[in-house]
Amino acid sequence: MKKIILLFLSLCPLTIMFAQSEEIVQQNALSKDSTGYMPFFPDGPITYNIAYLVNCYVADYDPGYLGCVYTESITGPDTTVVVKGKEYKVFEQYFDIYVREDVVTGKIFRYYPGLDTEVVVCDMSLSVGDTFRMPDVMDKLGGGNNYYWNYYYQETNIPTIVDSVVNVDGRKVIYLKPLNESLYFGELFFPELYPNLRFIEGIGPTYGPFGYINRGAGAMNMLLCVHYGESLIYMNNPILGCDQFGTGIPEYPESVLRLYPNPANQMLNVELDGMENPQGVITVMDMAGVVVHAQECYSMVTQLDVSRLKSGIYVVVFRNGNGKIVKKFVKI
Repeated sequence: MKKIILLFLSLCPLTIMFAQSEEIVQQNALSKDSTGYMPFFPDGPITYNIAYLVNCYVADYDPGYLGCVYTESITGPDTTVVVKGKEYKVFEQYFDIYVREDVVTGKIFRYYPGLDTEVVVCDMSLSVGDTFRMPDVMDKLGGGNNYYWNYYYQETNIPTIVDSVVNVDGRKVIYLKPLNESLYFGELFFPELYPNLRFIEGIGPTYGPFGYINRGAGAMNMLLCVHYGESLIYMNNPILGCDQFGTGIPEYPESVLRLYPNPANQMLNVELDGMENPQGVITVMDMAGVVVHAQECYSMVTQLDVSRLKSGIYVVVFRNGNGKIVKKFVKI
């Protein structure tokens, strides 16, 4: 199996550009077409930040973070192609990624040109108790112990059961039971931060809409963030952020951030206490990880209009180049 050796790991702080207003962010995050379908690949550029394991050797490796990982930023689609009567969106990377979606069933398919094989990456038609098998191309590779590095991963063909199906802010979210037989590194390294695998309407699976992209160690990926244009519309976990390169962004003390009133109905005050430079970005996410509000912060107290949010629990993230802090609030 091909190895990628990292001689050193450096921190790349998360930078989020908000060229559009928060209203546009919210519309992008909750948009459905006239039939009520929420597409995975809407018109315009989409960027996926996907972390994957690599083989690395560092003296100060800290398993408390994702550790030996790399974050791939994949933007597209760059073009479309038709294969056997099916139209695929093509994301041009070190190898081209062909994907398509079925708007009737809510499935994502990936086509492997070199193998002339199509696999199901995500299926939004599943119900509680249904079985989903992780994307499998091993049959075309001879199965068994064939470590073809572009296609092999530990979880290939492992079955997982739908544990629950919920609706979060208008999105269908399918929770799958843990992959106990696998080395899925989100569960391996971050059981407290990364819950069961999920299929999220309009976003895709929490290992990313392409299935496997790893070029190093053989475990499935972790989808960190999704942007439509320059607008952040999905973040898997605010502690992990959108980039992982072996180290983490420092955490501010919990006392730095105050949210009040909590619960909130109309306005939520975000107060930063004892911070020399309050400039940064405030992001509000629902419990599925979908960004419902985002704005820049320049003062010690910032008011957020939460009146349009549905009742429930939300996560507030303050982040700048020096660190981050995360707290929850309840919208009533």
